[in-house]
Parts: sequence; C-alpha cells; structure tokens
Amino acid sequence: MKTDKEKWVEEVFKSTEGMVKSVPHSRVFENIQKQIQIQEFPLFPMRGWKIAAAAILLLCTLNIFTLANYMNRSSNTSNNTFELADHSIISNFDFYE
Repeated sequence: MKTDKEKWVEEVFKSTEGMVKSVPHSRVFENIQKQIQIQEFPLFPMRGWKIAAAAILLLCTLNIFTLANYMNRSSNTSNNTFELADHSIISNFDFYE
C-alpha cells in the first residue's frame, strides 16, 4: 500500500510524461558570451583606491609635521625647564588677592 506522499510523487512524475525538453536558439549562447566580453568590469574601483591613498598620504604628512614641531618645541623648552618650574610653582593658593 502506498502512502499519500508516494502517490503524490508518482502523480507528479506522470504529469511530466509527454513533455518536450526546451531547446534554446542556436545563437543564444554565443550572444551571451559576446555581451559578457563587451562589458568591462574593473577589478577594483580606482576612484576609491585613489581617495584612500590620498588620505593616507595626508595623514602621514600631518603626523610627520606634528612630530617635527613637537621635537623642535621640546628641545627649545628643555633649556628653560628650571625657569618655567620656578614661575609655575604657586606659593600660596590665594588667587583673588
């Protein structure tokens, strides 16, 4: 005895009897190949890479400039460290007098 599922499967298979397999036009595959070859797909977007490279270059330049200024200032202020320390020490905390 067949179950409902087996009967259904059998009916589906019987419904496909007499069907003819579809055959595409002979030049369809050639046309698809030509369309694919005509279209140009870049491997990676050049505009994005150019913007990223410019941003990296700008950041590196700013970092080098900032580091050079910092080193220059720290070498100039190292001589005056004691003078600055004397002026920065607050002897009394009475600010409003």
